[in-house]
Amino acid sequence: MLRAPWIVLSCPAIPSGWAPATANASWRLWRWTTPQCGVVPRQSDPVRTKTERLRLLLVESGTAVGGVERVVWELATRLPSTRWDVRVWLSPAPGVDEFASALEAHGLPVARVAEVDSRWDWPGMLKTWRQLRRERPDLLHVHHVWPAADRYLAMLAESAGVPHLVVTEHIEGHAHSAAQVQLKRREVAQAEVVTAVSAAVADSLVRDYGVDRVRVRVVPNGAKLPDEDAEQTAARRVREQLGAGVLRPLWV
Repeated sequence: MLRAPWIVLSCPAIPSGWAPATANASWRLWRWTTPQCGVVPRQSDPVRTKTERLRLLLVESGTAVGGVERVVWELATRLPSTRWDVRVWLSPAPGVDEFASALEAHGLPVARVAEVDSRWDWPGMLKTWRQLRRERPDLLHVHHVWPAADRYLAMLAESAGVPHLVVTEHIEGHAHSAAQVQLKRREVAQAEVVTAVSAAVADSLVRDYGVDRVRVRVVPNGAKLPDEDAEQTAARRVREQLGAGVLRPLWV
């Protein structure tokens, strides 16, 4: 019997064959597709509730805007507000000020929470724990800009009573000490879903932290294809503003 926060799977064994229930968000549900396995909804779990909004907390500690921030942006702005109460934690670094303002302009609450990066930072741990208690998220989704980033957050979330944890690894790298390796292993063991943006990142979790490969789901980064018809009017307006034409081409 394999239990997950959203489903219960009755299977004698767990061979390969997992498939994403949906591919447009890295932490979305995964279900078993083999007919021998029975899928039984866990109706008592709050994540299965269809009428209540779920509190989702997206956390990342990057100090500049990059690929991780783009993924957080897509998740935060595209999830239906009727279903998800999305909140975002960002680093206090000035490099993400504009990103924070853009999220707030979309009506998303943003908190600037400093990463706890030392075991001796007891004030920071207490502040983060209290913030988690105030937020009371149903689901915490941590996006790692480095494997050892936010290494105390999972432990603090568990202590604060956060019921569900999802971890997404965005980059391949190594921890700096044996203690960091142990914290990483603890985090992955605690997470109910672990995703990586590439096979190389997934393999690094197996190699560096001893994570069972079947636990890591690869959800690659992607790009939305442009809709030339929908963008034609706006594109023409920009070209006119810049004075671009046949004899004066616009290079981007």
